[in-house]
Amino acid sequence: MDNIFSSVIGHENEKRLLLKLYENGSIPPFLIFEGPMGVGKAQMAYAFASLIMYDGKKEPIMSPDFYLVQPMDDPEIDISVGIRPLNFDISKDIRIDKIRELEKELSKKGTFEASMRVVLVLNGENLNTESQNSFLKTLEEPPHETVIIMVISHRERILPTVYSRGKRFTFGPLKFEEFKEYPFEGQIPVLTLYSLSGGSIGRAKKIESSFVFSSRLQFIKNLARMDFLAVYDFMEEVAVDKAKTLDFLDMLSTLLRDVYVIRHGGEPLNEDIATEITDVAGTISEETIEEMLKRVRKAYTMVEANVQRRYVLLFIIAPLFPNNIRDKYDATFDYLWEF
Repeated sequence: MDNIFSSVIGHENEKRLLLKLYENGSIPPFLIFEGPMGVGKAQMAYAFASLIMYDGKKEPIMSPDFYLVQPMDDPEIDISVGIRPLNFDISKDIRIDKIRELEKELSKKGTFEASMRVVLVLNGENLNTESQNSFLKTLEEPPHETVIIMVISHRERILPTVYSRGKRFTFGPLKFEEFKEYPFEGQIPVLTLYSLSGGSIGRAKKIESSFVFSSRLQFIKNLARMDFLAVYDFMEEVAVDKAKTLDFLDMLSTLLRDVYVIRHGGEPLNEDIATEITDVAGTISEETIEEMLKRVRKAYTMVEANVQRRYVLLFIIAPLFPNNIRDKYDATFDYLWEF
């Protein structure tokens, strides 16, 4: 029994609490696993599903008693690397038709083969308001022999009427000693990965495989040289894809944060390129860095609102331009502040 959560790094207290629920036969019908993205919530939920369905002796993924609800329509799942789909898209909603289909399935009595039916909802915050209200009906009258586990990273997007019904387990970032147990394969030093990811293995894996993050060094060098043509060409490349644009905002926010911190004698997150960041700190004024950070924070909302991404990226770097050019861009893109 102790090995049931062997695939999950860290979170020892949550493992003990879940085992206690299982051993006491007191599993609530609705559980909420909340915390930062990529720290192991989904993997813990899947392992717990195996425990309550098959005493941990069988994979639930192919079971007729296991229901996976998540944003992708045709998920590509490689269970050897986790329950989260390989093609996972965090930007998609979980539509109401999926919830209605689930409700129809759960209305059937009994299980096919397992001890319990388990519904695993990944990214529960992606349930839109209509879907959550529909799902609430299921939570108000929990189906017999069924456990629902909802994994969330943004509590504020869950309706209070839904959130209040679940028994909640809070997952925090991993400690560095836990984080480094994972066999990362990229070129970024593990301590830098830990700093950039905030202790999230899922986030670190995304950073490792990201074209944008692999370009950190060249981008910061271009910024130090004020090579606007190279900076613009890079932004043109990331603007073609929403995911790449969001990666760019993440990367730029850490770089700008590091420039600010280095100016005040602090330690950068991107410590492996600290020399190049220091060069930028000597080139760009603190006022400009603060203005760009403010614009990066605003840009997330703009991208999610599907504002044309090239405009958003130009809006961010406009403070770097000479005043006459910056004034031209700011006048053109002034409406972006409304998002």
